[in-house]
Amino acid sequence: MEFKSQIATTRKQSEELLLLGINPETADCHIEMAPSGIDYTYITQNYHGIVRNVIPAWSLTRLLELIPKSLEQTNRPNADLDISSDRMYWFVTYEELGYDVKHQEMKKDLFDAVISTIDWLIREKYFNKEYLKGEEK
Repeated sequence: MEFKSQIATTRKQSEELLLLGINPETADCHIEMAPSGIDYTYITQNYHGIVRNVIPAWSLTRLLELIPKSLEQTNRPNADLDISSDRMYWFVTYEELGYDVKHQEMKKDLFDAVISTIDWLIREKYFNKEYLKGEEK
C-alpha cells in the first residue's frame, strides 16, 4: 500500500496564496529552503537561535478554516460550501438549497481547487479581510 497524500501546500501553491495577499501568519506549516538560490523567503529563528529561510505553507485543514462555510446573500438563500469528487476531479462549490450553484471550482488537485476558490472569494469580497496581509485589525 502506497500513500501519496499531500499534507500542505507546495512551494508553488504557497507562492500563489502569498500573491493573492494571504497573510503568511495564517500558515500552520512551512517549507524550509536551501540557503542558496532563494528568490524570496521569510527569515525565522527557531528556539535554538538558528536562523532559517522558510516559506509559509498551509495544511488543507487550515485552508478550509480560512474560507466561509456559507455565503450570506441579499434576498436569496445562503450559498453553502460543498466539497466533492468524481474520482478524477475535485469540486469546491457554493450552492443554494443544495442544487443551485453560485460558484464552482473544478481541479484535479484539491489544494488547487481550494486556492482557486480563495481567489474567487477575494475578488468577490467574500473572503475575511482579517486573513489578508496588511488588513489585520
